[in-house]
Amino acid sequence: HQVVTGCALMCPGGPLRSFAVTTGVRMKPLTDDRIERWMAQGEFMGCAGAYNIEGQVAEVTDDECYQNVAGLPLCHLSAAFLGRLPGVPEIECLPHPPASPVPTCDAALCRACRLGPRLLG
Repeated sequence: HQVVTGCALMCPGGPLRSFAVTTGVRMKPLTDDRIERWMAQGEFMGCAGAYNIEGQVAEVTDDECYQNVAGLPLCHLSAAFLGRLPGVPEIECLPHPPASPVPTCDAALCRACRLGPRLLG
């Protein structure tokens, strides 16, 4: 399935900038044993789609935005502030450029994201 997050950003007195980020999510192969472990953990309770992306049954590819599924599309937000998000003019109200979320995301996921560096240049 897909997760779509709408973002709207506005500096004081400035124009509204909005965009949406869509991330494809796929379910991992589920054996009966894996389904039983998943159910025993209660991960399906209180979660949109009955899973947490941090859990054991769903994943995104290295080319998709994991953070979009977990909460906010951090690289897309950073790119919007830097004027590097196609179709979204630079948002010029931060006192300094945002720090790249890529290293923190990579460390949390134990893998290298390919999307963030493309967005952030």
